[in-house]
Amino acid sequence: FSELGISDDHSGIIELPADAPIGTDIREYLKLDDNTIEISVTPNRADCLGIIGVARDVTVLNQLPLVEPEIV
Repeated sequence: FSELGISDDHSGIIELPADAPIGTDIREYLKLDDNTIEISVTPNRADCLGIIGVARDVTVLNQLPLVEPEIV
C-alpha cells in the first residue's frame, strides 16, 4: 500500500479479489477517497493544534457557526 500513500509496507503486491471490477479507481474500490485537511502551524500558534482550534479555523473558512462541546 506504500504506492498509494496509505502505508509504509513495501513487502509485497496488493492482491484484489477476482471479482474486483477492472478499470475502477483503486481509491474508490477500497473506499479510501476521503477528504483531508493539511495543517501548517507556526510555533507561536500551538492553540491551533487541538481539535477545537482546527474546528475554529474550518468554520471561519466555510462561514459556518462554531458549536463548541461542553467541557466537563
